[in-house]
Amino acid sequence: MFYGIDVTMGQMADYRLDCPVKQKSINFYVQDVPMILAEAAMHNELIFALPVAMPYGVRTRVWKEYYPDAPFTGEMVSYVVYNDLGQAVETLIPYADFDMKTVPWDDIIA
Repeated sequence: MFYGIDVTMGQMADYRLDCPVKQKSINFYVQDVPMILAEAAMHNELIFALPVAMPYGVRTRVWKEYYPDAPFTGEMVSYVVYNDLGQAVETLIPYADFDMKTVPWDDIIA
């Protein structure tokens, strides 16, 4: 049996590589890539705030690619869940107001 180890962030992952698991992720929206130093620091803070030893992650997304008609007003964090009608709904939260402890990990669409 082989267990995966994620050495990029110095943390171990507890999912098996021979049994793929979809990673549940939050999205971090930035103005452009490569990220500026302040955004990279925010990204690192999000990664280190993830629940330990679970297959969770942080995706980096460029705002204009997902919301081309909306002006970029600052870094945002989001997650996607299904509503009562079975539709995918993205919840956007300004980075400054985001709290990792409030993320409904069980409901997030992988």
